[in-house]
Amino acid sequence: MLISQSTSYMKTIQAILLLSGMIIGVGMFGIPFSFVQAGFWLGTAELAVLAVVVWGLHRMYGEIVLATRELHRLPGYVRIHLGRAAMPFVWFTTFFGVVGSLLIYLLVGSFFADAIAKIVWSGSTQFFWAVVLYGLQLIVSALPFRKEAAINSVITALFIGFVIGLIAFLLPAADTSHFTVIQFSGAFVPYGVLLFALSGGIVIPDVVTLVSRNAAATRRVILIGSILPAAVYALFAFAIVGISGAATSQDAITGLAPFMNGGILILGSVIGFLAIITSYLPLGESFAALLRLDFRLPKRLAWFAAATIPFILYLLGVHDFIRVMGTVGIFAVGIDIWLTVVMYHMIERRRGEGMRAFAYIWKAGLLVLASAGVMYELYHIVL
Repeated sequence: MLISQSTSYMKTIQAILLLSGMIIGVGMFGIPFSFVQAGFWLGTAELAVLAVVVWGLHRMYGEIVLATRELHRLPGYVRIHLGRAAMPFVWFTTFFGVVGSLLIYLLVGSFFADAIAKIVWSGSTQFFWAVVLYGLQLIVSALPFRKEAAINSVITALFIGFVIGLIAFLLPAADTSHFTVIQFSGAFVPYGVLLFALSGGIVIPDVVTLVSRNAAATRRVILIGSILPAAVYALFAFAIVGISGAATSQDAITGLAPFMNGGILILGSVIGFLAIITSYLPLGESFAALLRLDFRLPKRLAWFAAATIPFILYLLGVHDFIRVMGTVGIFAVGIDIWLTVVMYHMIERRRGEGMRAFAYIWKAGLLVLASAGVMYELYHIVL
């Protein structure tokens, strides 16, 4: 009995680390810069609202997975619950969102790895480390899922420890005058970055699997695993903006150079690299599973394609990570919100639930929020 309880507890911890590790990734490093564009407190308010929104979205997706007998990824659930008419939308959001995310991890991961390596190897290049990350993805995604999840849990725990250490070091030196500016002209800048940074729904099916489809454990994991990253983001942004203010860089770390010694920049680069790994590896495995389960690709082809497609885009020169992050966050996550809310509503109706006024207001609010983001991004693309 004690062994069974201990195993269940460890699986829950592993599932929380899987979800929070998937969420806390490269998006964290774009948040301070986006907050400076809008004003720190306005950005923080957006973070608080969107953290609740994304938790609700993850919770809905978890209920969809629990209500479906077969294990799939988003395209499979859409086909089952919404029919083939909705499939073009999910094909778009899946490829655009997942491939875009993996590309961002390649870009920023190679940047941080190169910054660390240059301490001992002057000939290091970002391209070399992009190739290394590509190879690492191929190796790790070939491992059995539970071994990969265990590896990712250890890396995530190390990463969170490093982040807490960096924040604790920076906070005493923060200048509160950097938080007083509010720029409504940039109010929407954090929106796409935060949506990207807070979203980790692609691993929800793996979370459900890890806790053996236990509904209560799934809901508990989704709550903790979704809110913990938001708290880390808020403290990280406070520390970075408090130090570098208007000089905050897109990657958050290099902007600290004029204010801090070289050691803290190296620590920041190590944290950045760990952040990439905790998201890059599980996302690559999830993409391979999606290609295998929902696109019916042979296992080896799915494994190879999941790592190679983003790498090809890297080779083609798509390198503006803040722009890619914001666009992926608004378009891919925005469409995912629509699909998830509609699927959840259909499941509630089949159960005879979902007729409460609050439920309708909550779901309608999510749809309006997603639509506003997509329309804003389209407006800026056209103009």
